[in-house]
Amino acid sequence: DLYYPGASQWFENNLFHGNTATTNGGGLYLHGVTQGTFTGNEFTENVAAGDGGGAFVGSANRLLFLGNTWAGNDAASEGGGYYVGADNTVLVTGDVISDQANGEGMFLAGNNWSSRVHVTHSDFWNNYDGDYVGGAMPDATYGNTFVDPQFVAFSADGNPANDASSMSFEVLGTVGSTLPVVQGFEGVYFPPDGWNLDDPD
Repeated sequence: DLYYPGASQWFENNLFHGNTATTNGGGLYLHGVTQGTFTGNEFTENVAAGDGGGAFVGSANRLLFLGNTWAGNDAASEGGGYYVGADNTVLVTGDVISDQANGEGMFLAGNNWSSRVHVTHSDFWNNYDGDYVGGAMPDATYGNTFVDPQFVAFSADGNPANDASSMSFEVLGTVGSTLPVVQGFEGVYFPPDGWNLDDPD
């Protein structure tokens, strides 16, 4: 798994599979990241003894998740897919959050005053304890679906070699086009000014 405190970074097309954490963040643990972009990654069958089977987003993070897949992750406490703590600025768009073995697809701690969490154009399906629940609801949600992503092949058997998580729907408005930064945000622009959405390559 990956523990990443501070600084800015871009993570693209990685596989986070079969990792375990004795506390929080089975696949990924983030804290104080000034700007983190995660695009096209797969988080599958990661396990946390605490919160955040796929990812634990601690506090003071500015994060962008685009087109990632979260499947079969397990959290003993909250957030099978993601756990998002207080004091974060997070945009999730085009992600598929499906079939978490234990815990919610996304758990939001704190309240809407201390975090800005926007979830758009993503698919939530068959997560053990629900889709996005917790101490707060996302500040804004639009364009999300709740349908079976119909993975080509996925089996929570610990073997990534027999998983093919290509899905049956296309998400628009993400990489390669203009993000719909105003719609559904009551006139408040998100991502914040100065956020670089360009692929560094």
